[in-house]
Amino acid sequence: LAQEGLIGARVVKSFAIEDTMIERFKKAGLENVRLNVHLARVQTAFGPLLDFSVSLGLVLLLYVGGESVIGQTLSLGTFVAFQRYIQKLVWPMAALGLAITHYQKSVASSWRLKEIFEEPEEIPQAGPEGRKLHGRILVNDLTFTYPGAAKPSLQNINLVIEPGTRVAFMGPVGSGKTTLLSLFAKLYAVPRGRIYIDGIDINDWSAADLREQIGFVAQDVFLFSESIAENVAFGMVRGREHVESAARLASVHDEIAAFPLGYETKLGERGINVSGGQKQRISIARALVREPPLLILDDALSSVDFHTEERILSGLQSAGFERTQIIAAHRISTVKNADQIFVMKDGKIVQTGGHRQLLSQPGLYRQFYEQQQVQEELDEYLRQIET
Repeated sequence: LAQEGLIGARVVKSFAIEDTMIERFKKAGLENVRLNVHLARVQTAFGPLLDFSVSLGLVLLLYVGGESVIGQTLSLGTFVAFQRYIQKLVWPMAALGLAITHYQKSVASSWRLKEIFEEPEEIPQAGPEGRKLHGRILVNDLTFTYPGAAKPSLQNINLVIEPGTRVAFMGPVGSGKTTLLSLFAKLYAVPRGRIYIDGIDINDWSAADLREQIGFVAQDVFLFSESIAENVAFGMVRGREHVESAARLASVHDEIAAFPLGYETKLGERGINVSGGQKQRISIARALVREPPLLILDDALSSVDFHTEERILSGLQSAGFERTQIIAAHRISTVKNADQIFVMKDGKIVQTGGHRQLLSQPGLYRQFYEQQQVQEELDEYLRQIET
């Protein structure tokens, strides 16, 4: 609860629910105190109770054994030996009780780990290694449902993506864009015969081999508490020139250089000390530094302005970056220069074509275009009023 409150501090403040969160924390704290006090009572009672039991046992032993020795039914040597044995058993019995306590704690923890270890592997990981990815993707009548979901997220998807082309997916929230792009990176199990990459069923690709050759930028940007350079290189042996080149392509080099420590600037938890647009562009640079044959951008330009977006897309289209690009977006400006645009709705592809072709026919794409044109005109009008 403390971790959630710290990470979600901005959300808490934006909704002005500090008092509610403090109350929740107080309740959790009091419950924690109650349970720990109960544990302390049991632990503090254990020692005296054990000593009392041992002492009571010795008193009874002296009484019963003493009568037997006086009555000459038990020898003094046997009595003394028995009394010494009883004393030697005290510590092993106490240690057994402590061992049982620790065992119960370990069992509680091990069950949580066991659930993870015994989770069946749904995604085939194995496959021939060393294959080179070229970027041709064929999707054949794909229908996909998340485990436990009531209805499919994708229905009857058919498409072909040629190597070296830029393809865009557009559609409203929940249309299935992210799901489809995640399947291309083999993040979920896919039925056989539905997705082919370079003519090979995706299930026959080694997961590690495939992902190493894909630059994937997800919607949920995650940066590590390391330097900017380490976040861009991300475990790869890359010189500073490669890191800076990727940052220039992602149009974030100048802003990184403006930091007092430049690329050695340490980022806070989840990159809290950089803006949302900078996070996205650092994530794009992280994907580009791998020089992947296949680049997937899942709504990765939503937090940047129009001019920055243009610079990034132009850089990706330059001669030095000839590889397959798959982009999911909501803005027309992001997808208009794509070689092919797939418009999705309710998990289905409802329109396919280029920008001009889709504008020339009635449908969801033209509707998006008209709505965004009105929004741009309104924004421009408001800017003029402000100035």
